[in-house]
Amino acid sequence: DYFRSHCSLWDEKNLGPGDTFFNFDDVKPGDRGVNVISLHPDSNPAWACLSTVNEKDLENTNIEPEQSAGDMSMPQGELSPFLKVFAWWDTDADGRYDAGERAIGTTDFGSLGTLALADAATIGGALPGGAVSYLGLFWCAGTLTPPIAGNAFLCDGEGMGNVAQTDSYTADISFYALQERGNERFSCADVNKLKKEEPKQDEKKKEESKKVDNRKEGERRR
Repeated sequence: DYFRSHCSLWDEKNLGPGDTFFNFDDVKPGDRGVNVISLHPDSNPAWACLSTVNEKDLENTNIEPEQSAGDMSMPQGELSPFLKVFAWWDTDADGRYDAGERAIGTTDFGSLGTLALADAATIGGALPGGAVSYLGLFWCAGTLTPPIAGNAFLCDGEGMGNVAQTDSYTADISFYALQERGNERFSCADVNKLKKEEPKQDEKKKEESKKVDNRKEGERRR
């Protein structure tokens, strides 16, 4: 079974080496999947951001179908722009975008950068302390149609072509959390600046600040 050998599920814990949300070695146009990640602020309401770091978009080899599609680049790969992702607050942790659940946004992994999950500018305010919030991530290799609440996710691989045929993409998903109290104007746009500063006593950073529970990895289709 493909998912038994490629998916890792874990209970609440601090993330460490080898804890991967996505680990697919043969992604094809039209493949898709869902992760539900639980976030656990210990006691106080907290702001939260998600970042992709240590990104590697590699060409690996450059075969004739890629060259015919106009890909003459080495060693830079082209896979990440085709890996689309939709994020939302999955209130009931069922891996479906239901009516009443709040969308965070749609982008591709190559453009994800730092995503504001909860900061002073987002709707919904800080994550409640002492409670669990569930983040849903749906990914699609191809064209992801912005979903309508209550409907199935739509992923079309037809437009992906051959340009990324042998390419690979890897990145670390990093979470950053900060106590709301005393930081009422916090913006996830400032997270890179804050990472360079010494942490305050009431500040929690990256994997050390959040216990993360990877509840689901969804389907892989061809």
